[in-house]
Formats: sequence, C-alpha cells, structure tokens
Amino acid sequence: MKFQITPEASLAILKYSMALTCCWPPSLNANRSKIFICDILCFLAFISAMLLLIPLLNSVYQDRSDTMILLKSIYLSCAAAHVANKIAICWIHRYRLQFLLKEVTDFLHHANERERNIMQHYADKYGILHVFFTISNYMGALGVILGPLFTSAPFPTDAKYPFAVDFKPVKYVIYAHQSLTGFQVSAAMSIDCLVGYLLWFVAARFKILSLNFRDAKNEKEFCLCVRQHQKLLKYANEVRTAVCFLIFTTMSSATCALIFCGTHIFTPGTMIVKVQSAIIVGAGCGLLFVTSLSAEHAIAMSTNIGYEVYNSSWNTLSSKLLTSRIIVLQRSRKPVTVQIGGILPRLSLSYYAQYLSNVFSYLAAVRMLVNIE
Repeated sequence: MKFQITPEASLAILKYSMALTCCWPPSLNANRSKIFICDILCFLAFISAMLLLIPLLNSVYQDRSDTMILLKSIYLSCAAAHVANKIAICWIHRYRLQFLLKEVTDFLHHANERERNIMQHYADKYGILHVFFTISNYMGALGVILGPLFTSAPFPTDAKYPFAVDFKPVKYVIYAHQSLTGFQVSAAMSIDCLVGYLLWFVAARFKILSLNFRDAKNEKEFCLCVRQHQKLLKYANEVRTAVCFLIFTTMSSATCALIFCGTHIFTPGTMIVKVQSAIIVGAGCGLLFVTSLSAEHAIAMSTNIGYEVYNSSWNTLSSKLLTSRIIVLQRSRKPVTVQIGGILPRLSLSYYAQYLSNVFSYLAAVRMLVNIE
C-alpha cells in the first residue's frame, strides 16, 4: 500500500516542527491575550538564540589562533544567527503569514474532487520530502548535541562565556540551553519547508486554474477564470513578499555551513567531528533545495496558464473576451518568481546547481588556505 500524507497533515506537521521557534502565526480570530502570548514566546525564542550567538562570537575572537575551532565557531554562529533572523522575519510578516495560511486552509476545506486530487498529488510529491527533511534535521541536531558523550568537549559548541562554567549546576544549564538552541536550529530549518509548502501550493493553484481555462465553454466561465487568475497573482505576490528574505537568510547561512563546516571533513580530526560536519553540510545542501524545487514548479505552472489559454477555443469569443485572453497570455509570459533585485537571483533548480558549484569552489579555496597554515 502506497504511503500518503494529506495536504492538511503536511501543514500540521510543519506547524509542530516549527514549535521551538514560535514563528507560527496565531489565527486571524485570535484574541489579544493569545496574540500577546505568541509575541512573548517569539521574543523568548529570539533571546534564546542570541544567548548562544554572543558566546559563539566571543569564541570566534578568543580562538582565532586555532583554525579548526575558529571555523567551527563561525558556522555555529551562523546557525544561531539563522534562527534569530528567521524568527525576526516571521514576526515582521506574521500578519501576512496569517492571511496566506488562512487562504490555504480555506481552499483545502472547500476543494472539489479535482482540486483535491491535484493537491494530493503535490502533497505526495513534496510533503513526504518535507517530512523526511524535518526528521533528518532533528536527528542531525541530536547527533551534534550528543557529541560530548564521545569526545572530551564539555559542551556541543566551543562557546566562551564571561563566567566560570565548571560548577555543575551552571554546566547543566549551559548544556541544556545549547541543546535547546540546537533543536531550534532544526525548527528554523522547518520554516524553509513552510516556504516550500506555500510555493507548491501556488503551483498547484496555477495547475488547477490552467485546467479550468482549458475547460471553459462559455464567456461566463472564461471571465470567472480571468478573475481567479488575477486573484491568484495577488496571492502569489504576497507569498513572494513573505518568503524572499527568508530564502535569502537560508542562502547566507547555508553558504557559511557548506564552506566553513565542509572544511572539517577534509582536514585531520576525530571521526565524530567529521560525521557532525557531514550532517551539517547535508542539511545546508537540503535547505535551499527544498525551496528551489517548489519555486521551479511555480515558475512552470504560472507559465503554463498561457499555453492552456492559447490552446483553448477562440472562434466563439467576443472582441472583449479576445482582449482579456491576450492580456492573460501576455501576463503569463512573466512567471511567478522569488527574487530580490541585486541580492537574490531568480530562485530555480538551475540557480541551485550554480549556487552549489560556486560554494564548493569557495570550499576548495578555504581548504587550501587551512592546509597552508
């Protein structure tokens, strides 16, 4: 029997996997007290990440003469900064995310049979990938957290604190906090799965709309499709606004992880450190792939609208509808993309391949510098 995960279940898994970041926005009908509690929890999650980021930056300064510890502290600092940035961005866009997620749940609740089948197809294609990626992230964080059990290191990181850490209660508190932040990093990675979910949801909506355009038999049905197209373009623009800086944060953090963490794999060191580094490198490669795959499909499906409109019947339409059809054709030539002008190029699988090629080139350069030293 084929394993399936429904779109609703996939969304619920994302919600719980992101819990440690407190980034999931409250519902639109939440009262003020619930919103206030959500904001407080979000602030505490942000403070938790910062309380590890600052000691890690202190380690970067104090251990600058030890290349291996320096590199490790740099990429762990990037991981802590990754959490803090994701929390801040999600808090800034919390009202937009409320609207986007409300649209998802409403559409799934009222979907007809064909819409449900298409959504299920996308859930089978992307939902299982997201679940696998989420489980892998948490297992990877667990591997890093349990590292001190197999090494002489007292803590999972080399963070330097401005006070003595030999006192056992203090040591236990620090270990617990670093473990919590490690799981927060995994939760922040699940935010990228949410970004991928929103992008494949947009792609699925364009797929459904393209079929509706193809099946339109009269002017009324065609006009309805045109209005749905305009509404969907607005929704896609809201998605792009909400996720573009999340993706940029992911790209920045993944770059640091691949370059500085990957160096540990090719330099002398203990096997446990190499395994931890390989886990982090794998997570870094997967982060951008999750969103790139969905973004690629959103580009294809938003463009496919034009092909379906062009291949539908033209001879029975009035001049007014012919004009509307030409407008739809022209608009479909500009696909839905995720990009930041001058900062983040158009996200796609081809960009992802180019990105990996560039990053591994930088990794080779850093490795040569480390070997020279």
